[in-house]
Amino acid sequence: MESGGYYCNPRNDVLSLLRSSKADRILEIGGGDFPTLIETRSRIGGEVWGVDIRASTTKLDRMIVGSVTSHIVREQLSEARFDVIIANDVVEHIEDTEAFFDILSKCVADRGEILISVPNIRNVKLLYHVFLKGRFPRDEAGLFDKTHLRWFCRKDVEKLAASAGLRVADHRYSGRLIGESVMKRFKLMEFVALQNVFRLVRI
Repeated sequence: MESGGYYCNPRNDVLSLLRSSKADRILEIGGGDFPTLIETRSRIGGEVWGVDIRASTTKLDRMIVGSVTSHIVREQLSEARFDVIIANDVVEHIEDTEAFFDILSKCVADRGEILISVPNIRNVKLLYHVFLKGRFPRDEAGLFDKTHLRWFCRKDVEKLAASAGLRVADHRYSGRLIGESVMKRFKLMEFVALQNVFRLVRI
């Protein structure tokens, strides 16, 4: 997200896509202090697992420290299947994006769902910075976060999901630079929204 509140506040824009009414087990990848995971548990119950490159002080049923695409973490995740998997603003930090979606596909339960958000690079900000100002920004956070390894449009995520045996069951744009009524009237959502938010399920 554009603000620094991600690590402190649940991603309610992402949870608006949640369809499960109960869960046995929930996984969040790259959750920081895991506010979204804790909020999800408060809504639908279930055992909560977290994966992050840093240890969290939030009390979870299981915390796995490391990169989700590493062999050690994948091995630990192979022990369980998850009714809900959450991965907000993670895939753009992953070197092997195909492996990441393969992990999601293998870890989600047959009737489970995956909620992910990805910064929307098909944004008017790109036009402004690259074509008008002649530079690609490297910011501390947000759309042009300097730690991002990849950038994605909506169709990129759809293609990656399909290659892993997943399909997009729901999609929304999140975050905006101008009023929502103006965006909808002129069909500008894709060009001014800061995030693409998806709900994925097995094909």
